[in-house]
Amino acid sequence: MELLYGGVQPIVRILVVGSLSYLCLLAAIRMAGQRPLGRMQSFDLIIAVAIGSMFGRLLTAQEVQFSEAVTAILLLVGIHYLVSILSFRHPTLARWIETEPVLLFYRGRALEREMRRHRITEAELLAAARRGGHASLRDVAAIVLESDGSFSVLGHEGGEGDSTLLGLIRPPS
Repeated sequence: MELLYGGVQPIVRILVVGSLSYLCLLAAIRMAGQRPLGRMQSFDLIIAVAIGSMFGRLLTAQEVQFSEAVTAILLLVGIHYLVSILSFRHPTLARWIETEPVLLFYRGRALEREMRRHRITEAELLAAARRGGHASLRDVAAIVLESDGSFSVLGHEGGEGDSTLLGLIRPPS
């Protein structure tokens, strides 16, 4: 029977510690700013998974103290905040931490090498074009794999300036 019900104390612990740690986690994320929530990159995902893992362990493991878990969460959020500030101030560090956008389709041509390198299929390009409201790739000037893993689909209506593509590696014309 103890397997199903270990008494009221573990349940009360989960309720109290869970509520307190949730409030601390919410405060820590608010202090870190909106960047982690608005622009999820692999860097942000690692922090989110680690914090989620700590939060889950705190709720279910009796041997983990509330103060230890909150300290670990604050440490991760603090490191994340520091690294995001440093990467903002030092572009070289930002390029090392964050992925760069990648041009996958340009002027009627799928860029096979980049698609292979990032394991993007033609079906995914077509799906991105459809989500962008394009019935045909003939209507698409470029498709970019953004740093957050989303696709940007650019139509021809913008003209020939290609200003949003500056900095991306262009294929030979």
